[in-house]
Formats: sequence, C-alpha cells, structure tokens
Amino acid sequence: PKGAGEGGGEDAVMGEDGQQAGRGEMEVVMLGTAASVPGKYRNVSGILVNHLAEGKGGILLDAGEGTLGQIHARYGPEKAREVLESLRCVWISHMHADHHIGLLRVLS
Repeated sequence: PKGAGEGGGEDAVMGEDGQQAGRGEMEVVMLGTAASVPGKYRNVSGILVNHLAEGKGGILLDAGEGTLGQIHARYGPEKAREVLESLRCVWISHMHADHHIGLLRVLS
C-alpha cells in the first residue's frame, strides 16, 4: 500500500483495490479495551473500523460481551442499525470469551 510521500498524498492510504482512503473517510471506534470482565468505564474487547464512504461498510474486530450495547450507546438506535447492517466482516482474534461472547447479539 502507498502511504504519505509515495504518491498517495499526506493523508491518503492506497488499498489493495486501488482506491484511496483519506483522513475523515475512516473511523476507528474503540468499543472496549478492558480485560476479561467489563467495568463501569471500559467494556471488553471490541473495535469498529468504519469506512464512511457510502456503501463501503465496516469491520468489527472482536465482539466481547456488551459490544452491541456500546454500538447503540455510540450511535443511537437508528444509526446503530445502519452500522450493523453495513458490516462487511467480523474478525475474532482468538477464542477467549472476552473476544467473541457478544457476537451472537451483534449478528441477531
């Protein structure tokens, strides 16, 4: 992939499909960064990488317990539904419960 200084522009990254994504076109939302048990201020593992261009969708990296609730808290019920329907991929890093136990709720 091309980065800054390689013809991609200061804030652009070239993807495998030949399309550029610049600053403001991608959103990384930390849904949870805590250990194996959700706390009052931090949920367990979950990261949403959203491509903000129309029709591009997003990727969910891990879906620990409470991930769906975090998406609803961040976006509100209507926009959360759009985010979930536009997901293109869910990637589970490994099979510890704090990384996948919220997946069923996300998929339902």
